[in-house]
Amino acid sequence: MGKTNQRDLGGPEDRKMLVAAGAGYALLCEVIAGFSGGAAKTLAFYPLDTLTTWRETRHTGRSSELYRGCLLTVAGAAPYACIFHTAFWASRQALTGLPLAAREGLSGSCGALTAAVVWVPFECIKHRVQVAAPGCGTPRAALRTTLEREGVRGLYAGMRPTLVRNVPYNALHFGLFAAIQRLCRAFGLPGASAWAGAFAGALTALATTPIDLINTRIQVQGAMAGAPRYKGIADAVVRIVRG
Repeated sequence: MGKTNQRDLGGPEDRKMLVAAGAGYALLCEVIAGFSGGAAKTLAFYPLDTLTTWRETRHTGRSSELYRGCLLTVAGAAPYACIFHTAFWASRQALTGLPLAAREGLSGSCGALTAAVVWVPFECIKHRVQVAAPGCGTPRAALRTTLEREGVRGLYAGMRPTLVRNVPYNALHFGLFAAIQRLCRAFGLPGASAWAGAFAGALTALATTPIDLINTRIQVQGAMAGAPRYKGIADAVVRIVRG
């Protein structure tokens, strides 16, 4: 019989390739799942998002306008999911020595910080379309109007409040999710993931609602005549509290 080549049995290089392929497949599945979940959530709850934006900006609209900008948000979920989950996955691999809740929380923060570069322009245009700002009747018109009046910088209006909102939001959400899920499983409660998701989502939304209000107002102020002009987060906090 001839000698069997080590490569035929799966040498070190083959095993590395298999591990890399497996990791790439796992990341791809995570990105697809993240996009699918985000798109489904957007389609189901977008009217609530529009109503929130209207309330935050004191805008009034019609029921036929509740889905204004929805397709733009779904489209933005694709690049957001790619960047967020890639950064999240890479951070999670690099932080393997930390406790689960801390690792998930920090990974969520890294994902949010990285993905903000693509998400902020989408969210800025979405808010301007939702409130029907002048020249912003459609996403394309809103993009053109923003670039003509404010340049590329206008697309990144609200970058700081977005980071102040999204980084702690994702840190709390993923950290709380992992901790609550583990607690539910320890007590043998059924539907541990569902309970963890519900509690983590509710608590993080409650904690970040004030900065979401500030973010929305800063993103639309450049496109709406007569809207308050805030110099930054601190100025917005003071003026909103004073009424």
